[in-house]
Order: sequence, then structure tokens, then C-alpha cells
Amino acid sequence: MERKTVNTFTKKSISVPGNFDIVTNQDSVWQSVLVACDIVANRYGFTRVELPIVEDPLLYNAVYGTEDVRVNSLITTEVEGRAVAIRSGLLPSVLRLLSGMKPVESELTKWTFSGPGVRAGVKQVVTDYEFGLEVWGAFNHLTEAQVIGAVWQLFSMLGLSDVLFEINIRGNTASQEQYAGVLKEFLKSKRYELCDACADNISDNPIEVLRCTKIECQSVLGEAPTVLDYLDEVSRKHFTNLLEALEELQIPYQLSPLLVGMEGASGTIVSLKLPMAGRATVVAQAEGHTGLLQRLGGKPIHSFGLRVSLLKIHEALVERALAPDFRALRSPEVYLVPLGELAAKRSLRLFRDLTEAGVTVFDYFGYAGVKNQLKAAGEASSPIALIMGQKEAVDEVVILRDVKSGMQEAFSYDKIVIEVKKRLGR
Repeated sequence: MERKTVNTFTKKSISVPGNFDIVTNQDSVWQSVLVACDIVANRYGFTRVELPIVEDPLLYNAVYGTEDVRVNSLITTEVEGRAVAIRSGLLPSVLRLLSGMKPVESELTKWTFSGPGVRAGVKQVVTDYEFGLEVWGAFNHLTEAQVIGAVWQLFSMLGLSDVLFEINIRGNTASQEQYAGVLKEFLKSKRYELCDACADNISDNPIEVLRCTKIECQSVLGEAPTVLDYLDEVSRKHFTNLLEALEELQIPYQLSPLLVGMEGASGTIVSLKLPMAGRATVVAQAEGHTGLLQRLGGKPIHSFGLRVSLLKIHEALVERALAPDFRALRSPEVYLVPLGELAAKRSLRLFRDLTEAGVTVFDYFGYAGVKNQLKAAGEASSPIALIMGQKEAVDEVVILRDVKSGMQEAFSYDKIVIEVKKRLGR
């Protein structure tokens, strides 16, 4: 690959248009979003997987289909005679990884992943930052409900209460084929009311018409038959049980019988939208991936995954002037209040000992004063504040304060971790 040397010196380096940096200590919204994602993934038991930033371009063809914008706008190059592409989204990498896995019978695996995806726009690159959850192996409707519940909690933590949650199911292969035939006959009678692209899809891919967002096509689809009338018994039971589980979680949903998700999706289909700039914008989507895995040559692993556009979440929070306090999201169990240089140094050791014991700690080693720091502890919803001044540091003593009641008691350093865990019910 030919490399060009740039000799021009500029006083200020300029980022490629369409890219963006995330500097969390300068952008409290991004800080809150990323912290909330970490909290949700940890609470729900997802383990992290890291994915490469380049892949084989053919992988995107297989996952998205050759006509998808994420394929046509791939940024590609060649390395040692082999084509490579910068990832435009994280799902293809997840599915490539999954396609080589061998599931263990009766075992459930839960993954979380995040990172940027880049594609070529008309005048500049288009960058997004995704957060995803994927479950695979042995699971049922309850696991799917928990994945949906996790992202619902993410939105709730960030204060996004106006989410529109749409849900549908595709059914098994036989159900999909039967429905496609019925839909095809319906669309034939409406051919001249559809856009040209949808009219061309009637014969070979009638399901693709359901993905069209043009007003004239959406108007026609309001009268179209739905897949719910053609579901196989297993899919129907699964969907009923899933909806009952969502009701148990008190998650309001809207049945969307014409929602089909991405091409190749199977099973449960989910779309989450937020009102943005006067229109409903999809900010998260989920679907079954078993069929896509088989398309990649993998085993028919039972899988279900969800992706969230964090860039759109960030835009929605900014539009609503919402900036959740990341410290409150993190919900530290203990707030350290060192007073003076020696106490701050001793608190470094205390911080280490508490975190090694599995206690969540918010540390501040500045000189804000005890009154301001205790106020901050209350605002951070910490149940316990640990105070250490010059005298306490010398005497190896820590003052434990119940933030809510204001009651406090002194403990020797060698007993403070045990006492904190006791107060936290551990």
C-alpha cells in the first residue's frame, strides 16, 4: 500500500470532518451515557468483548445485503493484496465471532460491546458510537425480556422517558414464507400506489417494501396483512410469553405487526424511537440473529442482540437539555472526605483497600472543605462518608458518617473496611 509523506506543518491539527472526539471530563452528557452503559452491562451480567476496527468487506455484504448503505459506503483499502474495510457497524464483527463458536448445551452466554463505526458520507465521513448486548446459547423469552429491560433501564437512568418501544415477531421459516406470499398478492393490487423501488421489490422481495419509509408506501401498508395472522404455534406462544414478561417489568410496548427489522433478522424484532427534531428517530434496535449466523456458515446458534446508537442518545439528551450526573448514576457506596495533605495520602490507601473489598468509592483528594464534601456526598446518594483529618491520619483512625442521619463514629483503620461492609449489608 503506497504511503505519502506529508511535509506541511500546521500549528493546529485538524480532525477529519465527520469524526468526533469524546472527552468525558469536558462533556458531562457523554460521561453520563458511557457510565450508564457500563452500569447496565455490569448489573445484568454481560461480559465485554473487544472487536477489531477492520474486517473483510464481504462480511458486511453477507450481514447487511449488497444494497445496504452500510455496505455501499464502506471505507476500504488493500493490505498485501487483500481488501479490508473499516467497520461501519459492530454487529457484523459480533456475528463473525459468534459464527465460529460452539455453544455448550444448556449454557447461556451474555456479551456486551461498544465502539465507533465509520462510513463514507456524501461530503464527509459519518461516525457513530454503538453500545450493544448479545445473548446466545440456551435461553428463552425471559432472557429476551431481560435484554429489553436492560436497555429500558439505560434510558430511564438517563431521564429519557419519552421512548416509543415497538415490537413484533417474524415466526419460523415456514411462517415467513407463507406471509411473504400473502403480502406479495396484496402489494400487487397496490403496485401503482407505491414508489418505484417498492414496486420493483414486489415479485422477488415483498418483505423489503415493509422497510420503506416513504409516505406513499407507509399509507398503503396501513391496510396490509400482518405476520401475526400467520405465525406458527411455537412462535405465537413465545411472543405471548414475552409480552407477558414485559408487562411484568412494567415496560409499555406498542405492537407493530409490520416491523420486520434488518434483512435476515429472525424471531423477536424490537425498535426503540425517540422524538428528535420533530420526528421519531430509531435509536436502538434488536432482533434474533440465528438466520444471519447460518448465512455466515456458522452453527444455528440461538441468539438475540440489541444495539444502541450512543451518538443519537447524546443528541437526544442535548436537545432535551438533560445532563444526568454521572456520579449519581454510578451510585458510590462510600464517599471519601480527606482533610489536608496527610489525610489525602492516607485516603489513597483507604481507597485501594475499599475497592479491593468490592466497595464502590467516590474519591476526591482536593481541598473543598468538609462542609462542601459532605454536601457532595449527599448529592451523590452515598450512604456512607468516611472522614479523615490530620489527627485521624496520624492516629490511624477513620470517622464513619451516616450521610442520611448525620450520625458518625470513629473506627481504627484496621477495622473500617469490615465496618463499611457490615453497614452495606455484606
